Amino acid sequence: MPNPDPSLRVLPAPVAEQDTCRRFLDTLAQEHRLICTKSYRLELPPHLPVIPCLDHEAQLQGNPPPHLSVYLEDPSGEFHEVGFVPGERRVSLDVASTLAETSAEAREQLVVRLRKLFPEYTVVEQPPSLVRGDAWVAKVVRAQVRLRDVLVGDDAASVRYKLEHLRAIADLMEKESRVSSWGIRTMTPLLLGGAGVGSYMFLGLFDKSLTPWQVMNLRYTALTLLGGAFMYIGMKAVYLTSLGTRVWKRATEYRLILDARQRVAATRAAERAKSTAG
Repeated sequence: MPNPDPSLRVLPAPVAEQDTCRRFLDTLAQEHRLICTKSYRLELPPHLPVIPCLDHEAQLQGNPPPHLSVYLEDPSGEFHEVGFVPGERRVSLDVASTLAETSAEAREQLVVRLRKLFPEYTVVEQPPSLVRGDAWVAKVVRAQVRLRDVLVGDDAASVRYKLEHLRAIADLMEKESRVSSWGIRTMTPLLLGGAGVGSYMFLGLFDKSLTPWQVMNLRYTALTLLGGAFMYIGMKAVYLTSLGTRVWKRATEYRLILDARQRVAATRAAERAKSTAG
């Protein structure tokens, strides 16, 4: 069997980058409470809950560098997500993931602390994207479950129940967008053709009061507006699919965090029991 193309292999990060990430987490823990980490091609310390970076593990194109992000609690009790790309020497504050859970003042203070802790790195604040609908996704997620309950809450059963609600909403969004998409695909040619013929004949009634050039421009303008309207409806269906996928991804990420927290808690309990027995 031939060897796969080396360019298609996904290799783990070099040892130097692994060590850099561990030092990054140790430095960050000096002034913050680290709760959970997300990893892409990095082996992180086992004492923290670790989940995969879903955004990039599911990415079929490109070759993103190894990186991690960590959910943390600042001294004021607010939660943030901080990303770190060792190969690019960049630290980023992801606002979108905690948009409904933090204040602008807390984010500004965190950026100042990060720049003091990591003066050799570039520290940037990654704002929410209007095009991707980050604020809308945060609002939908926050209406069902709070990030605080996922990260530090004790009632895991209640949180899981709420996450099932969130996943049901995401599934329904996808189905609604699929219905709209198929409706547009089926009806657009017929409606656009009929509207085009109708507008073409209607504008032809003005041949006596307008020049042929003006009538032709009106016809082209009417067809362009009709085509743009149908394209907008189709793009809206695609956009709804994207939002539903992101809501589903957030619910899945939260469920993985709960699972990782329970695994770490069980490991710690077993270690305490072993030390007590010894």
